[in-house]
Amino acid sequence: MPFGGLLGAWRLMSLMRWGNPAEVLAPIPVLPRELLMPTLIFHDWKDRAVPEEFASRAKGLIPNSEVLLINAGHFLPLGEPQIIANELCRFFGHRAVSAPICQAAMCVSRIE
Repeated sequence: MPFGGLLGAWRLMSLMRWGNPAEVLAPIPVLPRELLMPTLIFHDWKDRAVPEEFASRAKGLIPNSEVLLINAGHFLPLGEPQIIANELCRFFGHRAVSAPICQAAMCVSRIE
């Protein structure tokens, strides 16, 4: 197990952050295809820790998935909690929570 033990998570994050996304995800393409439930993937447009390619690749591997690109920084719920809440409500079929949405620029983009 390359990512087991006390330092396993650190090794995985280091590899994801500094490694090539194709190399990092290459060993596990079968697992996402087995996710048959609707899946919502949030990602920041310019995340420096995890490249956008990860979200796009995950969408391509996970059937019935949707990617939302949000301009909120790496910690999405802290950067845009209202957008996250509204999108989760939409995804789970509930009414959106009322609050102002980002007016200055488009904050949510869907990868089709």
